Amino acid sequence: MAFFAGQKLRAADLNTSVPIRIGSQILTSSQGSITIPVPASTTVGLNALQVMWQARSDTAAAAINFLLRFNGDTANHYLWQRAEANNTTQTDSNSGGLVGFIQIGTIPAATATANFFGTGFSILSNPASAVAYKSVSGHATACITSTNMYTGSYGGLWQSTAAVTSVTVLALTGNLVAGSGLSVYGL
Repeated sequence: MAFFAGQKLRAADLNTSVPIRIGSQILTSSQGSITIPVPASTTVGLNALQVMWQARSDTAAAAINFLLRFNGDTANHYLWQRAEANNTTQTDSNSGGLVGFIQIGTIPAATATANFFGTGFSILSNPASAVAYKSVSGHATACITSTNMYTGSYGGLWQSTAAVTSVTVLALTGNLVAGSGLSVYGL
């Protein structure tokens, strides 16, 4: 929104094009997942939710899949697709049918170089819709060592017409370590 000399500013004018932080958490100790509640009042009039994250797992591996769920739904109501590069090797894969999560990235795990975390974002369209399933699209990157890196595009679908009331991220196995974090913004 453009402003002009002499124009009075109203709060409504300022809030129309600014992302609204719905919630944020950075772990101070290991735990299985991070959940941010999304109150119904915050999604009214929003076109999308932006999910931003940084994560690392304590699983005894170099790297593992990073996952997304909505409203505490752990049932097989999700589909996902990824196009991911690991160094110079490109791979594509999908959920192969309905599963209990959407993959939104690959993250370093316990045998990766210390202090390396993965990071990414996903955009969820129309979070309050009562007629459309919820689509997600995003990008993520993770350095595993100084010579081993993952980056890719990730997308999926939550097969539900329920309004989004919470966003949860988790590692495929193990816990997320301290320093892992999640922020959810309304757009």
